[in-house]
Amino acid sequence: MFTILVAAVLLFITGRIRADIVALLVLVSLAATGLLEPEQTLEGFSSEAVIAIAGLLALSAGLVRSGVVRRIAERLNDFANESRRRLVVVSATMPGILSGLVSDIATVSLFIPVVLRLARKNDIHRSKLLLPIAMAALAGGNLTIIGASHNLVVNDLLQGYGEPALSFFEIAPVGITLIVLSLI
Repeated sequence: MFTILVAAVLLFITGRIRADIVALLVLVSLAATGLLEPEQTLEGFSSEAVIAIAGLLALSAGLVRSGVVRRIAERLNDFANESRRRLVVVSATMPGILSGLVSDIATVSLFIPVVLRLARKNDIHRSKLLLPIAMAALAGGNLTIIGASHNLVVNDLLQGYGEPALSFFEIAPVGITLIVLSLI
């Protein structure tokens, strides 16, 4: 087990093999060495959380390719109206809200090029915009149960223990509080 773990970490660090391929190699290695039964290696793929996360990644890609996120970002600059403070708040609020519906990592990835362009255009150091979008997106991931993968995993575990599932917006008060605190 330790050898497989060290090999996987080294492969992740070097990046010579794509991360998804490394993950599959770990599964195959665990089954081939007998550390896990073949059925056990495939149990994760039947999890609702895994299926939902895959669907969210597809949704994120669709929003990028359709240009929806780019158009929103253009409107952000218009709304900021050359006010640096307003630009920081507005550029962080949109990723915060969007990350409640789409993966927070995908949201930040979508907004990085936009924020870099806004920083250049408004002569603001990029860190003044990048850190707030990262913080707001992480906070916004807690607006819904699909906003962050850990919410889906917790919901799946709750159901596994016989507890009722979380409703879609049940954790929204926590997410709203975190977004407001990150903006302050």
